[in-house]
Amino acid sequence: MSNLPTKLNKSQQRDISKILVNGASLGDDYMARGLSALYRSAMKTSQQNTILAIALAYGVVSNPEFIIGRDALTAARKAEIIDFATSLRLDSNPQFSL
Repeated sequence: MSNLPTKLNKSQQRDISKILVNGASLGDDYMARGLSALYRSAMKTSQQNTILAIALAYGVVSNPEFIIGRDALTAARKAEIIDFATSLRLDSNPQFSL
């Protein structure tokens, strides 16, 4: 994944890297739990959008372990996030640079 247009803090970058690296061996449930926890703890909407786009790109949004809250996705925000997720370039290597 190349540079993301929105800013995640260093802690979020580190946590996402760990989640994606360990998720390769621990599975989708692990990735869904980790990304949804980061989503719920994000302070800015732009950070939530980036984390949700990563979850969409890795296909864990439909996982029952991915719990983000009832009102998280309005129709307009969902369309914006899906567009952003499709613009992400995923490498075959689960590690990425932010």
